[in-house]
Amino acid sequence: MRLLNITPVALVFLFLASSIDASNSPHLIATLANPLNLVPLASERMETPPSLIMPLFEGPIDIIGDIHGESGPLFQLLDHLGYDGSGFHPEGRRLVFVGDLVDRGSDSISVVQFVMGLVRAGRAQAVLGNHELNLMTGSRKHGNHWFWGEAEAITKDRKEGPTAVSFQRLADEAFRAQALAFFHSLPIALERADVRV
Repeated sequence: MRLLNITPVALVFLFLASSIDASNSPHLIATLANPLNLVPLASERMETPPSLIMPLFEGPIDIIGDIHGESGPLFQLLDHLGYDGSGFHPEGRRLVFVGDLVDRGSDSISVVQFVMGLVRAGRAQAVLGNHELNLMTGSRKHGNHWFWGEAEAITKDRKEGPTAVSFQRLADEAFRAQALAFFHSLPIALERADVRV
């Protein structure tokens, strides 16, 4: 596993079936309120609607989480990992985004459009994060007013010095419809024999 000191952080895994002991991994997904009606997973397998847990890509994957609308660092990270601008990796690796694509950063729109394109092209998979869920349920939180076309100054405490202020690119009605349809298509987990994301 490689940890990169860049925002967002990518965890790069080459999973081998023998390297994971499934008996040591408790499987519990918190129950969420309507409209999703998710159910907890017990230690034994329960029937789950197919859209909630879907098959994960086989082969090598790069797992990226918590992008939070930071398109610049995302594209730098993908370049560092060897992906081209269309999400293709010369070694056949594929991307898995583990939610929180949006909010806080200045360009959630570009991040969602990019990831949505990769998923449609079969070069990436994504799971639903709590920030996407907030948008789906209409919960206005600090950092997500961009989605409703409302200007909001975002402050970030930086280690290097004083707080930085950024302004977010605002969504229009057409983007909101596209993004919500995409978020509604996402599972809450992806799994294969050796790993669950």
